Amino acid sequence: MGVEELYRNLSSKQKKAFRVKAAGKLMELGIIDSDHNVKNTDMWDKLEAIFGAGNVLKTLQMRIGQRAIKRAERKAARNKSQAFYDSDAWKRLRYQALKLHGARCQCCGATRSDNVQIHVDHIKPRSKYPELELELSNLQILCEPCNIGKSALDETDWRDQPKTKVTMIWN
Repeated sequence: MGVEELYRNLSSKQKKAFRVKAAGKLMELGIIDSDHNVKNTDMWDKLEAIFGAGNVLKTLQMRIGQRAIKRAERKAARNKSQAFYDSDAWKRLRYQALKLHGARCQCCGATRSDNVQIHVDHIKPRSKYPELELELSNLQILCEPCNIGKSALDETDWRDQPKTKVTMIWN
């Protein structure tokens, strides 16, 4: 569903809130006064040249609405991701990975006694390979700094690396 379609599905109350916010922004910039009369005709003319005559407020309202919709989409994605990590299936699989590989970072060798948090990492990231999110063969154990450094951009499998501990200084 595109942003425009999502915006069309907003309630009139939500659209009014966006209109009020758009008008507030124009007031904040000194373009209109509190009665919505144009104060700065030069700036208003420039905005009309950009957005089309009579479309300034509507266009700003639409853009504010689009930003709100995008924020809502990002929040929904975060909630979906959190729901995955809260699921029983993930918790069981995470436990299996820790049992299989131990609670030692497979990249640098750090453990909890080194004051780092241990993560169970998806070698091939969930964002690119959702079909592998619950595959034990796609999991490795990393400490938090190594996992954050790896991010979803790298698909290095550290499981087959030598098991010697590397001394690292954590700040």
